[in-house]
Amino acid sequence: MLINIWESMLRKDGPTPKDLLASLEAVLKTEKNPLIVDFLLDEIETLRWRFVSDVTFADLEETLWKFVNGTSDKGMQMSYFRALQKNALSQEMLLRLRNIWEDKQTVKGLTLSEEEKINLAQELALKLDGKTGMNILSKQIGLIKNPD
Repeated sequence: MLINIWESMLRKDGPTPKDLLASLEAVLKTEKNPLIVDFLLDEIETLRWRFVSDVTFADLEETLWKFVNGTSDKGMQMSYFRALQKNALSQEMLLRLRNIWEDKQTVKGLTLSEEEKINLAQELALKLDGKTGMNILSKQIGLIKNPD
């Protein structure tokens, strides 16, 4: 059903991208199936970056942050965290993510692998000012244990 709604949005005979985004966020708040959660997160990310650029996403960031901190399922927690790092733009959320990357802040149950820390460093480098981003990348390169 979600695929049909998505297609009708693309054909412009269904919901607007903003309305679909709001609906998907509402469904995300109650969905428990990890596969559907991953699907919803992917669709939200696509809508956010390709179709809806004139909206602030502080609510989405806070919702994802609550899920990262509030779920006990490790797989879903990591899905929410990845979605958060991809969608975060507010200075407050970027600071939280930077503090996690620098091990100054922890999230109960969340353990980042080396690859996940590299991905987080990459997202931060793209979204923070140039000098800060370059410092993060330089530091992360020095932390890489696997030379491949």
